[in-house]
Amino acid sequence: MIDENDVKELYRRLHAPVVEFDCGRKCAEINHGVPICCDDSHAIPVLYRSEITYLKKKTDLWRGFRPYNEHERTMARELPDDQRFARCKGHTLCERENRSFACRTFPFFPYFTSREEFFGLTYYWEYRGRCWILERYDLVRPDFATGFVRAWELVFERKPDEADYFASLSATCRGAHTRMERSFVVLDRAGKAWLRRPGKDGLEPAPPGPTGPPP
Repeated sequence: MIDENDVKELYRRLHAPVVEFDCGRKCAEINHGVPICCDDSHAIPVLYRSEITYLKKKTDLWRGFRPYNEHERTMARELPDDQRFARCKGHTLCERENRSFACRTFPFFPYFTSREEFFGLTYYWEYRGRCWILERYDLVRPDFATGFVRAWELVFERKPDEADYFASLSATCRGAHTRMERSFVVLDRAGKAWLRRPGKDGLEPAPPGPTGPPP
Protein backbone atom coordinates (compact mmCIF):
# COMPACT_ATOMS: atom_id res chain seq x y z
CA MET A 1 0.00 0.00 0.00
CA ILE A 2 0.97 3.64 -0.47
CA ASP A 3 1.48 5.39 2.88
CA GLU A 4 2.09 9.05 3.71
CA ASN A 5 5.86 8.68 3.59
CA ASP A 6 5.52 7.20 0.11
CA VAL A 7 3.39 10.15 -0.96
CA LYS A 8 6.05 12.57 0.25
CA GLU A 9 8.67 10.63 -1.73
CA LEU A 10 6.49 10.53 -4.85
CA TYR A 11 6.18 14.30 -4.74
CA ARG A 12 9.93 14.64 -4.24
CA ARG A 13 10.68 12.47 -7.26
CA LEU A 14 8.12 14.15 -9.50
CA HIS A 15 8.46 17.86 -8.94
CA ALA A 16 9.67 19.01 -12.38
CA PRO A 17 7.09 20.68 -14.65
CA VAL A 18 6.15 18.96 -17.90
CA VAL A 19 7.55 21.85 -19.97
CA GLU A 20 9.42 25.09 -19.34
CA PHE A 21 6.30 27.27 -19.51
CA ASP A 22 2.67 27.13 -18.42
CA CYS A 23 1.26 24.87 -21.13
CA GLY A 24 -2.17 25.09 -19.48
CA ARG A 25 -2.57 28.52 -20.98
CA LYS A 26 -2.51 26.99 -24.45
CA CYS A 27 -5.36 24.52 -23.98
CA ALA A 28 -7.26 27.07 -21.86
CA GLU A 29 -7.63 29.09 -25.05
CA ILE A 30 -9.97 26.41 -26.43
CA ASN A 31 -11.67 25.50 -23.13
CA HIS A 32 -13.32 28.70 -21.92
CA GLY A 33 -10.20 29.85 -20.11
CA VAL A 34 -9.69 26.72 -17.98
CA PRO A 35 -6.77 24.33 -18.62
CA ILE A 36 -8.00 20.82 -19.45
CA CYS A 37 -5.83 19.36 -16.70
CA CYS A 38 -7.65 21.56 -14.16
CA ASP A 39 -11.18 21.07 -15.51
CA ASP A 40 -12.83 18.25 -13.59
CA SER A 41 -15.61 18.05 -16.14
CA HIS A 42 -12.93 16.44 -18.34
CA ALA A 43 -10.78 14.65 -15.75
CA ILE A 44 -11.45 14.20 -12.02
CA PRO A 45 -8.22 13.68 -10.06
CA VAL A 46 -7.87 10.26 -8.41
CA LEU A 47 -5.85 10.36 -5.19
CA TYR A 48 -4.62 7.63 -2.89
CA ARG A 49 -6.36 7.77 0.49
CA SER A 50 -2.99 8.36 2.15
CA GLU A 51 -2.37 11.18 -0.31
CA ILE A 52 -5.56 12.95 0.75
CA THR A 53 -4.57 12.55 4.41
CA TYR A 54 -1.09 13.91 3.70
CA LEU A 55 -2.37 16.92 1.75
CA LYS A 56 -5.03 17.84 4.30
CA LYS A 57 -2.28 18.22 6.90
CA LYS A 58 -0.58 20.80 4.67
CA THR A 59 -3.32 22.72 2.90
CA ASP A 60 -7.03 23.39 2.49
CA LEU A 61 -6.67 23.22 -1.30
CA TRP A 62 -8.43 19.85 -1.58
CA ARG A 63 -12.00 18.97 -0.60
CA GLY A 64 -14.06 15.84 -0.45
CA PHE A 65 -15.61 14.53 -3.62
CA ARG A 66 -19.30 15.12 -4.21
CA PRO A 67 -20.54 13.60 -7.47
CA TYR A 68 -22.47 15.89 -9.76
CA ASN A 69 -24.37 13.10 -11.52
CA GLU A 70 -25.00 9.36 -11.64
CA HIS A 71 -22.07 8.81 -14.00
CA GLU A 72 -19.67 10.27 -11.44
CA ARG A 73 -21.27 8.22 -8.66
CA THR A 74 -20.77 5.06 -10.70
CA MET A 75 -17.13 5.90 -11.41
CA ALA A 76 -16.51 6.58 -7.71
CA ARG A 77 -17.95 3.20 -6.74
CA GLU A 78 -15.63 1.45 -9.19
CA LEU A 79 -12.41 2.88 -7.74
CA PRO A 80 -10.09 0.59 -5.74
CA ASP A 81 -10.53 0.79 -1.97
CA ASP A 82 -7.34 2.80 -1.47
CA GLN A 83 -8.21 5.48 -4.04
CA ARG A 84 -10.69 8.33 -4.03
CA PHE A 85 -11.78 11.13 -6.32
CA ALA A 86 -11.09 14.63 -5.03
CA ARG A 87 -11.66 18.18 -6.18
CA CYS A 88 -9.51 21.22 -5.57
CA LYS A 89 -10.30 24.93 -5.46
CA GLY A 90 -9.50 25.36 -9.13
CA HIS A 91 -6.64 26.53 -11.30
CA THR A 92 -6.72 30.16 -10.16
CA LEU A 93 -5.95 29.06 -6.57
CA CYS A 94 -3.48 26.28 -7.38
CA GLU A 95 -0.64 25.65 -4.92
CA ARG A 96 2.03 24.03 -7.03
CA GLU A 97 3.75 22.22 -4.16
CA ASN A 98 0.40 20.71 -3.13
CA ARG A 99 -0.66 19.33 -6.48
CA SER A 100 -1.78 15.71 -6.41
CA PHE A 101 0.16 12.89 -8.06
CA ALA A 102 -2.58 12.78 -10.71
CA CYS A 103 -2.05 16.48 -11.42
CA ARG A 104 1.69 16.03 -11.70
CA THR A 105 1.47 13.14 -14.16
CA PHE A 106 -1.36 14.36 -16.44
CA PRO A 107 -1.76 13.71 -19.39
CA PHE A 108 0.70 10.79 -19.31
CA PHE A 109 0.56 7.22 -18.06
CA PRO A 110 3.27 4.56 -17.62
CA TYR A 111 3.93 2.71 -20.86
CA PHE A 112 4.84 -0.97 -20.92
CA THR A 113 6.21 -2.59 -24.06
CA SER A 114 5.32 -5.96 -22.54
CA ARG A 115 3.75 -7.25 -19.33
CA GLU A 116 7.16 -7.03 -17.65
CA GLU A 117 8.94 -4.06 -19.27
CA PHE A 118 8.16 -0.57 -18.00
CA PHE A 119 9.61 1.49 -20.84
CA GLY A 120 8.57 5.08 -20.15
CA LEU A 121 5.48 7.17 -20.67
CA THR A 122 2.82 7.92 -23.22
CA TYR A 123 -0.40 9.91 -23.17
CA TYR A 124 -4.07 9.21 -22.58
CA TRP A 125 -5.12 9.38 -26.19
CA GLU A 126 -8.65 10.58 -25.50
CA TYR A 127 -7.18 14.02 -24.70
CA ARG A 128 -5.72 14.48 -28.17
CA GLY A 129 -7.05 17.76 -29.52
CA ARG A 130 -7.84 18.99 -26.01
CA CYS A 131 -4.48 18.85 -24.24
CA TRP A 132 -2.08 21.02 -26.22
CA ILE A 133 1.17 19.38 -25.12
CA LEU A 134 0.25 16.10 -26.84
CA GLU A 135 1.17 17.72 -30.13
CA ARG A 136 4.51 19.05 -28.82
CA TYR A 137 6.37 16.08 -27.35
CA ASP A 138 9.58 17.89 -28.30
CA LEU A 139 8.98 20.33 -25.44
CA VAL A 140 8.64 17.74 -22.63
CA ARG A 141 11.50 18.20 -20.18
CA PRO A 142 13.85 15.22 -19.79
CA ASP A 143 13.83 15.62 -16.00
CA PHE A 144 10.05 15.35 -16.04
CA ALA A 145 10.28 12.03 -17.89
CA THR A 146 12.96 10.75 -15.51
CA GLY A 147 11.02 11.85 -12.43
CA PHE A 148 7.83 10.33 -13.82
CA VAL A 149 9.48 6.94 -14.22
CA ARG A 150 11.15 7.01 -10.81
CA ALA A 151 7.90 7.95 -9.10
CA TRP A 152 5.93 5.18 -10.79
CA GLU A 153 8.65 2.67 -9.96
CA LEU A 154 7.93 3.36 -6.30
CA VAL A 155 4.20 2.89 -6.88
CA PHE A 156 4.80 -0.43 -8.62
CA GLU A 157 7.01 -1.61 -5.75
CA ARG A 158 4.20 -0.93 -3.30
CA LYS A 159 1.30 -1.94 -5.57
CA PRO A 160 2.20 -4.54 -8.24
CA ASP A 161 -1.42 -4.57 -9.37
CA GLU A 162 -0.90 -1.02 -10.68
CA ALA A 163 1.82 -2.31 -13.00
CA ASP A 164 -0.58 -4.98 -14.27
CA TYR A 165 -3.21 -2.33 -14.93
CA PHE A 166 -0.90 -0.09 -16.94
CA ALA A 167 0.57 -3.01 -18.87
CA SER A 168 -2.99 -3.81 -19.94
CA LEU A 169 -3.72 -0.16 -20.71
CA SER A 170 -0.58 0.00 -22.86
CA ALA A 171 -1.83 -2.97 -24.87
CA THR A 172 -5.21 -1.27 -25.22
CA CYS A 173 -3.44 1.87 -26.41
CA ARG A 174 -1.62 -0.07 -29.11
CA GLY A 175 -4.83 -1.74 -30.25
CA ALA A 176 -6.77 1.54 -30.32
CA HIS A 177 -4.14 3.28 -32.43
CA THR A 178 -3.91 0.34 -34.80
CA ARG A 179 -7.67 0.52 -35.36
CA MET A 180 -7.43 4.27 -35.92
CA GLU A 181 -4.42 3.73 -38.20
CA ARG A 182 -2.57 6.34 -36.20
CA SER A 183 0.94 6.43 -34.76
CA PHE A 184 1.62 7.54 -31.21
CA VAL A 185 4.68 8.78 -29.35
CA VAL A 186 6.33 7.18 -26.34
CA LEU A 187 9.01 8.88 -24.24
CA ASP A 188 11.67 6.72 -22.66
CA ARG A 189 13.21 7.13 -19.21
CA ALA A 190 15.58 9.83 -20.47
CA GLY A 191 12.87 11.74 -22.33
CA LYS A 192 13.84 10.54 -25.81
CA ALA A 193 10.84 10.27 -28.15
CA TRP A 194 9.95 7.02 -29.89
CA LEU A 195 7.23 6.28 -32.41
CA ARG A 196 4.91 3.31 -32.41
CA ARG A 197 3.34 2.87 -35.85
CA PRO A 198 -0.10 1.22 -36.17
CA GLY A 199 0.15 -2.55 -36.33
CA LYS A 200 3.94 -2.57 -36.16
CA ASP A 201 6.00 -4.38 -33.55
CA GLY A 202 8.45 -2.38 -31.54
CA LEU A 203 9.34 1.30 -31.47
CA GLU A 204 11.42 3.48 -33.76
CA PRO A 205 13.01 6.88 -33.12
CA ALA A 206 10.41 9.60 -33.52
CA PRO A 207 11.06 12.32 -36.10
CA PRO A 208 12.26 15.65 -34.71
CA GLY A 209 9.42 17.73 -33.37
CA PRO A 210 8.83 21.39 -34.22
CA THR A 211 11.70 23.64 -33.23
CA GLY A 212 11.73 27.08 -31.73
CA PRO A 213 9.44 28.64 -29.12
CA PRO A 214 5.89 27.35 -28.68
CA PRO A 215 3.37 29.06 -30.97
